[in-house]
Amino acid sequence: MSNGNLRLFATDKDLFDLLIAPRQKITERIMLELARDRRIFCSSRASRHELADYISSLPHDFQDVAGLIEKGEASTRNERTTFVTVEAEGISEADIRAALNAYKTSVGTSERVTAPPSGAGVVLANIEYSEFDYSRTHLLQRQNKSAGIEFRLEDGQVRVRLPSTERAQEIVAAIVFELERNKRSTFARSGISVSHLKPELRSRFFLNLMRRMDGYRADTVTRLKVSSSNSSEIEDADGEDVIDGASAEMLHLVKNVALTGQNLLASAEYRQLAESGFFITSMTWRASQQVAPHDKIQFDVSFEDGEAGTGFRYLVRVAQKSTRDTYPQSFRLPTDARKKELFQTIEQTAHAALAELETAAAVAGAGSDA
Repeated sequence: MSNGNLRLFATDKDLFDLLIAPRQKITERIMLELARDRRIFCSSRASRHELADYISSLPHDFQDVAGLIEKGEASTRNERTTFVTVEAEGISEADIRAALNAYKTSVGTSERVTAPPSGAGVVLANIEYSEFDYSRTHLLQRQNKSAGIEFRLEDGQVRVRLPSTERAQEIVAAIVFELERNKRSTFARSGISVSHLKPELRSRFFLNLMRRMDGYRADTVTRLKVSSSNSSEIEDADGEDVIDGASAEMLHLVKNVALTGQNLLASAEYRQLAESGFFITSMTWRASQQVAPHDKIQFDVSFEDGEAGTGFRYLVRVAQKSTRDTYPQSFRLPTDARKKELFQTIEQTAHAALAELETAAAVAGAGSDA
């Protein structure tokens, strides 16, 4: 007999199991952050079991639960995105699809390549493949993954948006190679890099990116990673530790520092690091949308190789404004359509910010020569 009393909610035990099980995904630090988002400060000495037990007893709405599920799922959901610009005048959608077909033939059955119909000037491709991680337990060594790649034709260029993974970059390089072979030409490729800029300009790149995002007002910086070009004897082991109030006499020994909190740009720790020659390599900030639907957005922008200033990548999360003018405690991944809109804003702003800094550097260089 069918039971009409369907359970359409998560119990505190469901939430506890969700928090305690994925140890590598939901760490004690993340649980402390979840409490802080609710203006609750738990002791850093609390055990993992105590934190999970307390947080699971708090009220959670649908989006809060969805955010916890997202944190516990496979890390591919948190995969960052990057883009590369290919200077390819006269390239059509048919040319790109022909290159995709050639790549599909070359990989055979080892990968599944699909390219569904898309809008004018855009070619979407999805490549499903398998990777092996021998550091994991036997049954989890084989990981089935997919790379969603977008080719957008605009102004004599092909803007390629792809996951910021080594395999996805290899796939794009192979597809561009097929495109070059079919067209019997070589196409220049470029991305966002600050490797040629001075340390202070590298930090300004992030600040300009945050402050000049069209349609968004920056509210607070919640995470910063900074690096020093000075040679070091001590290095931040995992890039996750928070260093509070590093003394001036020790800064020349430190190479990488990560800070978490609120309003970090105004913190004494960041000012001390900036004055000591450190520059920003990664920044997470939250912004308010200035037009409808007035959501809050969390932008996460970084360079894969922070010290070199290469491998530009980004991730966005959204806290949607409700009909009661409130926001959920957790930020979650946006829809595909919203994601593309936000990614395009990041890419355009990054290009403009980099061009402005390059111009400023050239003018300063010309002035010093004079």
